[in-house]
Amino acid sequence: MNCWHDEIDRCITESDVVRGAREYLALWAPCELTPLTLGWRELKVENAADIARLKGWLTETPQLTELASYVWHAAARIEEIRSSQVRLVAFARTTPRTGLSLQ
Repeated sequence: MNCWHDEIDRCITESDVVRGAREYLALWAPCELTPLTLGWRELKVENAADIARLKGWLTETPQLTELASYVWHAAARIEEIRSSQVRLVAFARTTPRTGLSLQ
């Protein structure tokens, strides 16, 4: 399991995290996920919103602690990535541009 968490830490983009979460979820047998799906919920991970939705469902499903740990870590990594992008944009806006002029 630690290798899956290590993979999350190495993700650089949200899509990397989403892809990893989709692959991790595919390892679980449908019968293992029955407490989460309740027999009618569709489990899919196509974007960051799906991870957030899955995270919410897992708060109601205490028997899937291993999956919950992974999804919470993935959601936290997405927030880290978004935060770093915001800081990078803010830095770019406040940093004077230097370089060669074409004039």
